[in-house]
Amino acid sequence: MKSCVAAFLLFSVLLAPAAGIAVTAESGAAKWYVVRIAGSPVGFASEGKRSDGDRVVFLSTTDLSMARMGTPLSMFLLVEEVSDEKGRYISSRMEMKTSITGSAASAEAFGDSVRHTFEAGGATRTQTLAWDPGAVTQVEAETLTRRWIATGTPEMFYTIFHVADGTFKQMRMVRDESLNTEDGLVAVRQYEGDGDTPTSTIWFDADGESIRTVVAQMGLEIEIERIREEDMATIDLEPNFDIIRESMIPVDGYPDPLDDVESVTLRLEFPHPLPGTRSFDGPNQKEVGRGDNWVDVSISRDTATKLTMREEERAPFLASGQYIQADDKGIKAVADSIRAASGLEGWALAREISLWVGAHITEKNFAQGFASALEVFKTCTGDCTEHSVLLTAMLRAAGIPARPAVGLAYSRGQFVGHMWTEVYVDHWRTLDALDPAADPIRLRVSAATTNRAVDERALVEAYAVVGGMKATVIAHTSR
Repeated sequence: MKSCVAAFLLFSVLLAPAAGIAVTAESGAAKWYVVRIAGSPVGFASEGKRSDGDRVVFLSTTDLSMARMGTPLSMFLLVEEVSDEKGRYISSRMEMKTSITGSAASAEAFGDSVRHTFEAGGATRTQTLAWDPGAVTQVEAETLTRRWIATGTPEMFYTIFHVADGTFKQMRMVRDESLNTEDGLVAVRQYEGDGDTPTSTIWFDADGESIRTVVAQMGLEIEIERIREEDMATIDLEPNFDIIRESMIPVDGYPDPLDDVESVTLRLEFPHPLPGTRSFDGPNQKEVGRGDNWVDVSISRDTATKLTMREEERAPFLASGQYIQADDKGIKAVADSIRAASGLEGWALAREISLWVGAHITEKNFAQGFASALEVFKTCTGDCTEHSVLLTAMLRAAGIPARPAVGLAYSRGQFVGHMWTEVYVDHWRTLDALDPAADPIRLRVSAATTNRAVDERALVEAYAVVGGMKATVIAHTSR
């Protein structure tokens, strides 16, 4: 296996809407945090707000260095939000850089609407959204959190604008007294939307200041802990920390060689009760048993579950998105030429396009954190995430509904985070441009629900479900 989505997962965590780390109350003062993954310090983050005339500016930065299977990976993230002195939203921006690629987003309020712009791979996309009248700014979210911590009530809800993808996110905060600490810190589980799996756990002090945030993702625990600025010099970072190797999940009894496997049934055991709404059914997998904290899943090369959608439901999976520039002239021209030269349609055409993508990406490495389809098309570089988004864009350009899927792939005794593509021809099917020989023997965890590359927040929630998971093979068949 040559790929992993761990770096993208990390940025999805850090891009999460507010209250994971509350901003400082003193104008001009900054809070500092150390970011640890599996206990290893990999970088620092800072957050604060300042007064700028009659405006309040919230600013957050994160700077990380690590490795992916020995390849250095640097990651930088900046998020800024401007509100008026009454806390009303004015504008926001995000800059994200990962090694050799980067993207940026910005938004500005116009009366009851907000104009959102996203830039990646040399392409710019702009949309105008109606402002959610119930949404609050970062400054208002801080105030709400402080008041809620002081009241002692069990739950709090609020909605915030997420500049990274131009969407409104509803947040639900739930106290968990079983995790409260002896030094008086209050533990809170954070959920997004109607999700039933917490995306993070946050410990607040009595003043509503966040001291520590922990996110469980696959085999990793990501921790963001408050420190003093002067303590930064005493913390030795570990730039050689390998995020892929550390995120792998051991699997007992997996058959070998993988190319000969026809089907495999897994017992998945979780450290927490499994949400009843979380299904592990997918195009090539099916739940065959379930308990409070375990599920048995059968994965087959044959279609196990025919997931179908009405025509109007498939429309978003033909559209262009932030990371999937299916309407780019170059991408569209290649997709049309493959169809014309091959004379193929449907599933046969999809497989032909997948082979083209696999051959087009000649530099299969870990230099990127997460690149857009247009960037991959131009650079011919990437791992599983880049194969997935480019294949998705090419298929959509050819008129075939497609979406990225994320989950786990087997490699040398362990599961590793992986990303591939689902194609709709009569029903959803799996297609992996990076590793077609092993396709579709994959453990699917989540698939995109919109026309964006992946639904970032749903992805974080999905991988939170498998945080701490144990996997054992209980049956298999081979050729």
